[in-house]
Amino acid sequence: MLGSVIPASQGALTVLASGEKDAYEKALPYLQKIGKNIFYLEKPTLSTKMKLVNNLILGTFMATIAEALAFGEAAGVEKSEVLDVLAAGAGSSGVLNAKRDKLAKEDFSLNFNRL
Repeated sequence: MLGSVIPASQGALTVLASGEKDAYEKALPYLQKIGKNIFYLEKPTLSTKMKLVNNLILGTFMATIAEALAFGEAAGVEKSEVLDVLAAGAGSSGVLNAKRDKLAKEDFSLNFNRL
């Protein structure tokens, strides 16, 4: 699964599946209830590996956004304005859009549910 609490509550996760085709086809109606985008990668373990690839991008985006925010503030620009400019320019991304309010409030709490 790719996504967090909000997309999960909206049935809008991205689902990565791999393994036996018959099992995937049986699970597909259920996956469609929780996922907006569903990718079947067939070979066992590829979905897990692809999640790690996705998390690499996510982590890189978050680190870059944090550095850009700190740099903008150190240069004398208000945090809210740095975020506005990033969102309107090259920094615009799903990651920034999803994390923007938390960054503005300096809310560094977790954004996923634990089982």
